[in-house]
Amino acid sequence: HYHIVAKEMIIYPKDKIIARNISWYEGKTKIITLPYFLIFLDRKTQQPILPKIGQNSNDGWFIKTYFNYYVNDKSYGTLYVDWFEKKGIGTGFEHTWEIGDENNSGETSLYLYQIKEKDSGEFKLTGNLNYKQEFTEENIKTQVTLNYSGTKAEGGELPYNTLKSQFSFDKDGEKYKLKISGKYNFSGTGLGQEDLSIDGNIKVNHNYTFNDKLSSVLTLVYTDKNPASQEVADLELKPKWELKYKGEGYTLNLT
Repeated sequence: HYHIVAKEMIIYPKDKIIARNISWYEGKTKIITLPYFLIFLDRKTQQPILPKIGQNSNDGWFIKTYFNYYVNDKSYGTLYVDWFEKKGIGTGFEHTWEIGDENNSGETSLYLYQIKEKDSGEFKLTGNLNYKQEFTEENIKTQVTLNYSGTKAEGGELPYNTLKSQFSFDKDGEKYKLKISGKYNFSGTGLGQEDLSIDGNIKVNHNYTFNDKLSSVLTLVYTDKNPASQEVADLELKPKWELKYKGEGYTLNLT
C-alpha cells in the first residue's frame, strides 16, 4: 500500500496543506521525494496526488501526472506532464498569485498547456488567464477572464487562433448600483480584417433610487459583429431607460 512521509507539514485550515521534503512509499520502497508539495483544501480544482491512468477512444492509454509546487503563501501552482498513446506527450502549468490585502483581496491565475499530436501532426496550445479582485471599502468587484486556443496544422503556415474574453465591474453606491459586463470573441488566422472574426457585446446597467417610492434603471447594450468574410461590421447600441414609482397599492412604469 502507498503511504506518505514528510519532514514538515504546515496546515492552513480550510485553505491548503504545505508539505516539505515529502516522500512517497509503496510498502517500504521509496518511490519519489519532492522538496515541496501542495494540497488545496478549498478548491474543486484540486488535482489527484497520484498519477491518473486510464484509456479512451480518443487518446488510447494515458497517464496524467500533477505536481503542485509552492513559492510562498501567495504564489503557487501545478505542473502537468501527460502521456497519451495516440497523441504523444503534453506539458503545461497553472500558476496562481494571491494579490491585494484583506480589504482588497484578489487572485490572478495563468494556465498554459501544449501538445504536438502525433496522430494528426497538429500543434495545439491552450491558455487561460483569470483575474478577480474585491475592493471592500469602495464596494467594487472586478473580474476578467481570457481563454485562448491555437492550432497549427503540420506544414501549415498560419495557425488558427481563438480568444474568448469576459469582464465585469460591479459598484454599489449609497443610492445606486452600477454593473458593466461584456464578452468578446476573436477567431482567425491573423489580425487583418479579412483574417479575423469578431463577435462581442458590452452591457451597462445603472440602478438609482431617489427615495422609497421612486427609482430608475438605465440599460445600454452595445453589440459588435464582424465576420472575417464581411467588409463592414454590424454595430448596434440599444438604450433603455425605465422610471418606476411605487404608490399605495399600485406601481407606475415609464419606459
